[in-house]
Amino acid sequence: MLTNTKNILKDLVEFNYSVEKLERNLSSLNWDIDEDLIYLEKKNILKVLQKFIDGYLTNDEVERWANLIECREGIKFDNEIKEIIYELANPDLTFKLQKERACYLINILRDSGVFS
Repeated sequence: MLTNTKNILKDLVEFNYSVEKLERNLSSLNWDIDEDLIYLEKKNILKVLQKFIDGYLTNDEVERWANLIECREGIKFDNEIKEIIYELANPDLTFKLQKERACYLINILRDSGVFS
């Protein structure tokens, strides 16, 4: 069971499937996960932002992806990433994702020390 949960969370942070498929896969999981199984890394967010800039993802898809991650137990990430996920998941409260904003967030991630 834990291996399946870890694989589903891995697919989520790596955005390996459509948002709809990720939502379906996540619906089979319990919300209560007692340990961190997956680490959301800067490279995961950079990949998603670059796909958005390149036109492969819409801002709605990025928002929905970030919402799936934002409060999900079992995923660990540092505070800087937490702030970016919050922004991406809540454009009505923060910034609407546009190419210029995505480039800005990419620069923040790249300039923040060790690239992971």
